[in-house]
Amino acid sequence: MAVTVTTILQKALRRIGQMEVTTATGGSTTTAIDTKLSDRYGDDDLVDGTLFVIRDAAGASALPEGQFARISAYAESTNTITVDTAITAVASGDTIGIVKPTYPLWLMIEILNDALAALGELILPDTTNFTFAANQREYAWPVAEMRRVPARIEIQGITTDSNDNRWTDLYGWDVVTASPGSTGLIVFRSQYPVGYKAKVSYYGEHPRVNAYSDVISETVHSELITALTVEKALQWQNDRTAGTDEYLLQRLNKAMADSADAMLRYPRWRPEKKARILTPGQYARYDEFTTPPPA
Repeated sequence: MAVTVTTILQKALRRIGQMEVTTATGGSTTTAIDTKLSDRYGDDDLVDGTLFVIRDAAGASALPEGQFARISAYAESTNTITVDTAITAVASGDTIGIVKPTYPLWLMIEILNDALAALGELILPDTTNFTFAANQREYAWPVAEMRRVPARIEIQGITTDSNDNRWTDLYGWDVVTASPGSTGLIVFRSQYPVGYKAKVSYYGEHPRVNAYSDVISETVHSELITALTVEKALQWQNDRTAGTDEYLLQRLNKAMADSADAMLRYPRWRPEKKARILTPGQYARYDEFTTPPPA
């Protein structure tokens, strides 16, 4: 099962004690009702908080499971939570999470993105920008991929089967950098078969996430990114109070220790970096061909 934005935010908010979990007794596309909330919140207590739908009552992981939205109103008299963005209708029995405005939704999304950036470099694949053309050995190197020399470059072995590309390592290529904001060049030593794609494994930050269903890279353990999100959320709250809340400061110190431990316990997986030149035990394969070898 994919780890998504809603997965991490739910875990992080529960971990810092900010989410009340309950079951809805009714609802719609813009409301959730829970009669068990009587005398729990005043009309303005939940405004700018967040409603999460944790589990669909049918148990089939169907929507609205996972969806979230900002709370725009709460009616104490009817125990009705209203959200400002329509979601799939909440039904009786759905498990919901209620978060007070102490940690606003859109701020938590930014904190999650900060946590993803704190992971450092990931190795990301690009199979869309490089298709070999006739009489061309120099290809634009996208700005987003120019942080470091690519970890490896591969070429398709077959173009007729999308499920069997037979990617093969390329050697004998180099890069030419450019001024900030400008594309560089990847220069190949040989002319490769026209229409064949290259796959570039480059160093970059985790792509930005925003929607509830945006996926977190499978190379990052959910416990690691949760720990980093908790730490950064508590750091933000501690900064707001100028460090005057002793309990909050204790929680922050523990969160920092937890994230450091998670870094050790859940190291990020990275594919093997390949050399750009042939070394003993390797062979050129595609560098020796100007037309595709037999499949």
